[in-house]
Amino acid sequence: MAESEKKYTITASSLKNCPEIFKEKGHDTFYYCLCEVENSQLSVNPKAAKRMKNEILEYEKKNSTHFHSFQPQCIECDGNHSGASCLEKDHKRALREKKPPSPRECFAAANLLQKHICVIDCKEFVANDIQNLQGYIFSPTNIKEMDSQPVFMLMSENGKSFRNIMFNHQFPGSIKNKNHEHCFGLRFANDFSVLFEDKVSNFEYIDFYGYLSLIFYGTENQQNRLLNLICNFELEEDNVDIFYKYADSSFTEETNLKEQRKILKTHAEKVRIRSKHFGDGEFYALASVYNVDVIVDTSGRGEWKTFMTMKGDMYCFKSPVILKNNKQAEKDNDYRPSDTNLKKCSCKSEEKPEIQGHLGKIKGKVHEAVCMCLMQHNIFHKK
Repeated sequence: MAESEKKYTITASSLKNCPEIFKEKGHDTFYYCLCEVENSQLSVNPKAAKRMKNEILEYEKKNSTHFHSFQPQCIECDGNHSGASCLEKDHKRALREKKPPSPRECFAAANLLQKHICVIDCKEFVANDIQNLQGYIFSPTNIKEMDSQPVFMLMSENGKSFRNIMFNHQFPGSIKNKNHEHCFGLRFANDFSVLFEDKVSNFEYIDFYGYLSLIFYGTENQQNRLLNLICNFELEEDNVDIFYKYADSSFTEETNLKEQRKILKTHAEKVRIRSKHFGDGEFYALASVYNVDVIVDTSGRGEWKTFMTMKGDMYCFKSPVILKNNKQAEKDNDYRPSDTNLKKCSCKSEEKPEIQGHLGKIKGKVHEAVCMCLMQHNIFHKK
């Protein structure tokens, strides 16, 4: 096996020689590492690395609803076009500019290989103390089929090179997202520095859409993109006969598909420009695009309703979005966060009500099944 694909053993005494690990640099080293993980018996070559890169791209495109929600690495994207097309363009631009992988590729690789991938930030080596190492775990979405043995990769300070590494014993440093590797965190920001620093804008609640942007991206400036992603999900061909019923309650069984599209398109465009409030359909779309449970106190009096992803092949993150309707506000449907402390993950929230495992309303511990049209389409999943 070539020196560039060698797996290094890190000890306290080896820290001073850490720069030697990245002696051979290259924007493709991440994919070399993955090839080694996939089959340690084979010699890794550029052809194998290219194959792995293409497999990850195809995986992202196959699951484009989820991966399109990540901010792109190299291109501008307002979320108002094909997810697969956006991912393809971002990939080609990164290839042309010889960009290293982004966190999106790390999450896709974890799903593709069904392994935990722990990326360790090299800048912590500056302190020359192995206890200062800081890692971030990229976990597969489907935790039931996951390989429990993690993969450790050392990432150069500029993120341009990766190396598979080992430790004589267990990982001696700290894991940034320990106990939260299956929460959404700030993964959608698609920036290693954001993941390791966990920084968000100074928060003062002003706008519902700004809050959603803040919790998913760490900034309020992704509001329009978030709305486009949600509205476009509703308008997808396979989803029209589901979402039009939330757009207009006057529908009948005789409403044909052409009329359904018209009703839904009019509704979605109004939501997109914020002339119509978020409704049940938008909460289901939000849950599906970002793969989260959305739990809403619809009355502000503890009458909870949960909205789950409509993608039956996905497993929800353990951190839900929890909202309360502020009935004291002058406007209707003024949904506000139940906990404004953005440093506290919602998976630990004391206000998180019990969820019964499928779509429905929550009143204390009594579950009332709803949305029979969704059940007929077999689109809810088992937690």
